[in-house]
Amino acid sequence: MEKVSQPLEKNYLPVKLYLDDLRAIEETLIEVSARPNIEAGGYRFASLEELTMEIGNHDIAEMEISSSGPHVTIELTRKWARLYVGSSEATSAGLFFKLDEILKHARRRLWFLYSYYLQTVFNMVFIVTWFFHSSIGDLPSKFTLGVWAMWVLWVLVVRLHHHSVIILSSRNAKGSFWIRKKDDIIMLVIGVALGVLGSWVANYFGK
Repeated sequence: MEKVSQPLEKNYLPVKLYLDDLRAIEETLIEVSARPNIEAGGYRFASLEELTMEIGNHDIAEMEISSSGPHVTIELTRKWARLYVGSSEATSAGLFFKLDEILKHARRRLWFLYSYYLQTVFNMVFIVTWFFHSSIGDLPSKFTLGVWAMWVLWVLVVRLHHHSVIILSSRNAKGSFWIRKKDDIIMLVIGVALGVLGSWVANYFGK
C-alpha cells in the first residue's frame, strides 16, 4: 500500500507584499526549481529584476508567480491570495512550508480582523449590545456605531478590491512609513469622522 500524493494549497487573508517578499519567494523557488515565471499587468517576465525594470516602483494589485518541478503557483489578485503546490512529497512539502512563512509574514497588520467569520461574530455581538446597551448616553453609543460601520465597510473594500497589494520597493525605502501606516491613518481619520457625523445625524433627526 502506498500513500497517494495530494496537492497542498492555502488561501490567505489580505496581504501586502514588498519587493523584499517577492525576492524571498523568487530565491526560495530557485533553490529547488528553475527560475519562476512572473505574470503581471498582462505581461510575462523572466525574473523579478525584469519586472522592476519595466514597471518601476509602482504598486500593483495582480500577480501570478509559477514554477515547475515541483509545480507551484502563487496567485495574488484583488479578491484573493492563494498558494498551490502540486504535491505533498517531502521536497514539495518543504517548499510549501517556506513559501507559506513568507506569505504569512506579508499579511496585513491585524490580519485576523479581516476574517469574514470574525466579522460575523463581531456583528452579532455589536447588534445585541446595541439593542440592550445601558443608558450611559447616546453620543458614545452612536460614535461606536459609526466606527463599527466604518470598519465593516473597510473590510469589504479590502477583501473585494484590495485583497493583494504588491509594492515594488523595499520596506526600508524612503517614504515607506506612509505606505506602512496608510491603512491605520486612513482608518483612524475615517472612523472619527464617520462616528461624529453619524452621531450628529442621529441627534438631528432624533429631535
